[in-house]
Amino acid sequence: SWLLRSTFTPGNSFYYDNGVAYISSDKGNIFYSNDNGLTWNIYHLNNGSVVSLTYKPGLLCAGTDMGHTGAPPPQESGLYHSSDLGNSWAQFPDFQNKNMFSIASNNNMILAAYDEQWSGLKGSTNNGLNWMTMNLSVQWGVSCLCFKGNSDTVFAGVNASQGIRKSVDGGHNWMTMTFNGYNISNFVFLKNKIFIGTSSSSPNRGVFFSSDQGLNWNRTEFDSIDVYAIEASGSRLFAATGTDLYYSDN
Repeated sequence: SWLLRSTFTPGNSFYYDNGVAYISSDKGNIFYSNDNGLTWNIYHLNNGSVVSLTYKPGLLCAGTDMGHTGAPPPQESGLYHSSDLGNSWAQFPDFQNKNMFSIASNNNMILAAYDEQWSGLKGSTNNGLNWMTMNLSVQWGVSCLCFKGNSDTVFAGVNASQGIRKSVDGGHNWMTMTFNGYNISNFVFLKNKIFIGTSSSSPNRGVFFSSDQGLNWNRTEFDSIDVYAIEASGSRLFAATGTDLYYSDN
């Protein structure tokens, strides 16, 4: 059973850990709860959409996108950081005027994918003080990034159904995986498997998994349905479509 906690327009990024939750939203809003979602506070960045969130110890990062209108994005577009759990924010200068696609982090690295002719990717090993250009060459940019826990293994979904890239050294070098023709929503790691949700590429829609670190992929019975988000809690896997929420315990 479900109770309505708040009414707002959610974005496509969610972070939760030990009772603390952040949800991205439009109009520069981030919703924050420290009581498992019973009550929510609003942090405001700017007038763009907050498209991605990531947290590493002591640093919360949020990427914004002011929309692809053909004109240069305004200065408010970019990557922001907060060291006080979202009460105050500052912008990383390297990403000013950049529409962000996705961000991810482990304890050592922050990766940020952004719109630089659709294909920019930078990384930082010192909490964003300095940034380096990462060696990932794709035409249409990165739709999602996900580290495997605190390891240096990271997966990237590429826009325009261009499949998956994988790095085992924190994003410095990348290899192409055999999964073209799929629009990838996000990745989840559960019980030594990698799960992905896909959408908008009939018939390549649904939930897929790999048992060999992304070398080969298998369909699940959740097939030919747009999946916009997947998440794991304990041994349960969740999949969100445009209208329903599904779960699997096996």
